[in-house]
Amino acid sequence: MACMVPATVPPEKVAHVLGGWLPADVALRESSASDEGFDPRRHAVRRVYRYCFVQDRCRDPLRDRFVTRLWPGLDLGAMEQAAGLLLGDHDFRSFCTVDDEDESTTVRTLGDVRFETHGPRTTVQWEARSFLRKQVRCMMGALFAVGRGKFAPRVIGEMLAGQAWPPQMAVAPPQGLVFERVDY
Repeated sequence: MACMVPATVPPEKVAHVLGGWLPADVALRESSASDEGFDPRRHAVRRVYRYCFVQDRCRDPLRDRFVTRLWPGLDLGAMEQAAGLLLGDHDFRSFCTVDDEDESTTVRTLGDVRFETHGPRTTVQWEARSFLRKQVRCMMGALFAVGRGKFAPRVIGEMLAGQAWPPQMAVAPPQGLVFERVDY
């Protein structure tokens, strides 16, 4: 969606002006002037994604649109151990869909991953300078497979070493994934 803002609008007011044009699930909180040649994709220093899931047998129509609902019994300790193997510089080819022609490399640096659990709800926060297409959902799908006991945490290392995505491993659903912010 392209939306042109008149040049008479001060840069710090653009977020407010665009607020009425954005879809309900997108929020622009602040705006400012940028330098000539600024590229929002290439000049980002950090992106943060959150993935929320609940371990609950019962449906909740108000909640389930925004989280992935899984059967109880995931081994969160094994999932955290496996997630730790993803940290650092790696070729994430096995954890993405590589059909983007503009991606010259699948090497990325995953800076941080944090788990936070409150009752049946767990949030996993991912931080990196950039991510590949569906990378967070692929990493969560692999962690869910580890949490269910289908694979040992070492499968993450094997996939980072070039092993293909196992056919019995599913990509995590989009419900629960939030692109939280980008820092410049």
